[in-house]
Amino acid sequence: EPYRRQRQMCIGDSYKGDIFFTEREDDASVCIKYISMEGESEEELFTINLDTDANIRVKSLVVSDDYIIYDLGPKEYYGGVDKRVIWNRHTGETQQTIEYQ
Repeated sequence: EPYRRQRQMCIGDSYKGDIFFTEREDDASVCIKYISMEGESEEELFTINLDTDANIRVKSLVVSDDYIIYDLGPKEYYGGVDKRVIWNRHTGETQQTIEYQ
């Protein structure tokens, strides 16, 4: 069965009038996007490569002026967090990655 595109709304997804969310692109990637509350179009910020592991999803998303922080973990609702990534909004690059055991 073909993969269906789905939006995955996350906790902490609203910041200064913009709504931030993740959208599954395919089995191996998730896109972080936002929509302005002023009615502007949907914009893509960056894509997260999930290393073809379809059992991983974005568990949380937090946005600030300087960073977007997201947690990755198993698809199961009660599964824990395996990795936290801090993405710098000014440089457009990953600032830090924290792996949990």
